[in-house]
Amino acid sequence: MFLFKNIVKIYAMSIFKLSKKKKNIKFWKKMLLFCSKIIKNKYFIFFLKNEFSQKKISLILTKICKNKINKECINLIKIMTFNKHLLLFKKILKKLIYLQNKYKKYILIKIITFNKLNQNKKKKIKKKIKKKIKKKNKFKNKKFFFKFFKNKLIIGGIIIKIKNLIYNASICEFLKKF
Repeated sequence: MFLFKNIVKIYAMSIFKLSKKKKNIKFWKKMLLFCSKIIKNKYFIFFLKNEFSQKKISLILTKICKNKINKECINLIKIMTFNKHLLLFKKILKKLIYLQNKYKKYILIKIITFNKLNQNKKKKIKKKIKKKIKKKNKFKNKKFFFKFFKNKLIIGGIIIKIKNLIYNASICEFLKKF
């Protein structure tokens, strides 16, 4: 597992540096997402499990992605195929997003609720969280990026994740303590 973390980090850092230089990080995120969706496909997984050459797998994947990727991504696919790292696309994408947020001084704040929230409730939650967080010095010059999720398992309430901090005010957590 440790080895794959380092491999993911190396790929993501290389892509981040290249995309920063060429100013096309959004395009890279789209390419990585597209490739990861193809590789997750059950038919493609079946195809990978068969004894095809790495060159043939690379060729087929690049043909499938033809209109959605550039030549750098084609080279990445060839390298990842040769090294048998195709299943790492999703993790590389996550690491790339992390690097981008770190570079832009963004802090990702995940909000998890039982139901989907309307825009008005989202706005109120964002405002309250920003007010509380800006008091802490370590988040003073940071911008916040909010991502809202729905999870029926929390029964009700809210869970807020900021970096490695978790504020759990869900009914599920309350019942665990009860």
